[in-house]
Amino acid sequence: MRFGLHTGQHRVGFAELRDLWRDAAAWGFDACYLFDHIVPLYSDVEAFLPEEALHPEGPCLEGITALAALARSVPGVGVGLMVAGVGYRSAGYLAHTVATIAQAAPGRIEVGIGAGWFEPDYRIMGLPFPPPRERLDALDRALETLSGSFAMMDPVPRLWVAGIGERRTIPMAARYADSWNGMYLTPGEYERKVEVLTAAAVAAGRDPAVIERSIALRAFSARRRSDAEGALE
Repeated sequence: MRFGLHTGQHRVGFAELRDLWRDAAAWGFDACYLFDHIVPLYSDVEAFLPEEALHPEGPCLEGITALAALARSVPGVGVGLMVAGVGYRSAGYLAHTVATIAQAAPGRIEVGIGAGWFEPDYRIMGLPFPPPRERLDALDRALETLSGSFAMMDPVPRLWVAGIGERRTIPMAARYADSWNGMYLTPGEYERKVEVLTAAAVAAGRDPAVIERSIALRAFSARRRSDAEGALE
């Protein structure tokens, strides 16, 4: 079993983020991950405190350049992007950047790619926000490209797919991914998704045992216990 720390790099400076990753390495985490958003998140899914949902302003470090810097600044742990947005990350170019970072952190790079769900990321770059079907089609094509590109690297980076859609996302993970991640699921929901992943892997001719299965769980922290409990509630 591995334990990872997923740190959104919004409303934080690089030095603070670097120090947190160094602490995580000292605490025994196996890997640390960034997200891939251009603007701070403020959706109901991601806002930890009620007031954060009202104020999307603030810094948001660019994912790939921050990952490269952290890979050099924090030795001894896996480093990854969870997950790159297919709508603004060309699969071929993403593979090239991963190959470059991998030279700075051999054997430690883990990268996922997803359909891209946060419309403000697209808006701020002047890009259209396609409907779900088009974004999932693009994800399927990108995964085929990335899996082929990664297979030619030595050592091979770990390819992630994160998502819980049973019709398309999990079957894509079953076909292409080294690791699959589900987010914020109950034990019963997680068990159901693993069953879907297992069946899809068998249907794709893969041994389900070779696909790492994981879950993202949220932690709430504050200077006072009552504040943390309030955020959780």
